[in-house]
Amino acid sequence: MPAVVRRATIALLLAAVLAPAWGAPGDRLESVSPGATPALAADPDPDRHQVLRIDRPLPGRGALHRARRYARGRAGDVAFAAISTNGRLRCHRCRRHFPSASVVKAMLLVADLKRLARAGQPLRAADRALLDPMIRESSNEAADAVYARTGDGALLRVARRAGMRSFAPAGYWSEAGLTAADQARFFARISELLPRRHRAYGRRLLHTVVAWQSWGVAQAARSAGWRPYFKGGWRPSGGGSLVHQAARLERGRRTLAIAVLTDGSPSHEYGTETIRGIAARLLRPGSGSAAVRPRRAALALVERRGALVLLGLGGARRVAGAAH
Repeated sequence: MPAVVRRATIALLLAAVLAPAWGAPGDRLESVSPGATPALAADPDPDRHQVLRIDRPLPGRGALHRARRYARGRAGDVAFAAISTNGRLRCHRCRRHFPSASVVKAMLLVADLKRLARAGQPLRAADRALLDPMIRESSNEAADAVYARTGDGALLRVARRAGMRSFAPAGYWSEAGLTAADQARFFARISELLPRRHRAYGRRLLHTVVAWQSWGVAQAARSAGWRPYFKGGWRPSGGGSLVHQAARLERGRRTLAIAVLTDGSPSHEYGTETIRGIAARLLRPGSGSAAVRPRRAALALVERRGALVLLGLGGARRVAGAAH
């Protein structure tokens, strides 16, 4: 079988066999940046057969179940959403509205850099003097200055371009209403939302948040080998502490977005631990294959004597004969 035909056949067979096992009723396929893509693994004996190994989507159903159970056991109001590595929205109470607090500063960053790009302006020292502390140190004074020159209209334009469904400006940046689902959508797309000429700068800010604010998703992600681009928000609320964080995570060619919004935590530290606990469960190694039934758990397709054979936990079965 010619190599090109063989690889195309393998990809189509894998899509047909594995797609039903990964889906779940009610899940939506989001149009986000590419996630995992199948790739041919190196074979010490290429003349004998070729093996196509795949990374299963994260988070898997088992990870989601553990994260939801953990969230339900935490004090206060907890919602989370993830855009998985294969582009699906998975969540828990993710359409409940929360005041944005400082997590919206990532949207202000995109809005202001777009303003500069549209005007054909370079980043000046004065711009950096506002954007750097607004993101890396979560400066409210800097956010006030950026909001004064962008406003709710620019935030709404960013929300529409990000595919956000429920963003609600409220006349001041920290009072805007948002959902975990929308923040996951925004961070899944944040690299493409940043204007090309300022993209590296914006990403650098989101990746170099000061250490004392690198809790929650960022902490769990780094422990699991992911590179986080993130923003948090926190403040006292009527029921305790409001603590949010949203992030885009990258590892090799794989991307994942997680947003966790909380209100009514007994303390700021309790809220950050809630966020870290949810993220850690979503990122737990091996969770990507937890939902696949044994008969669907394809590990590899190999070509043996001109036939394609599907190897899985339930053994091997022939899926295509020799090409003539």
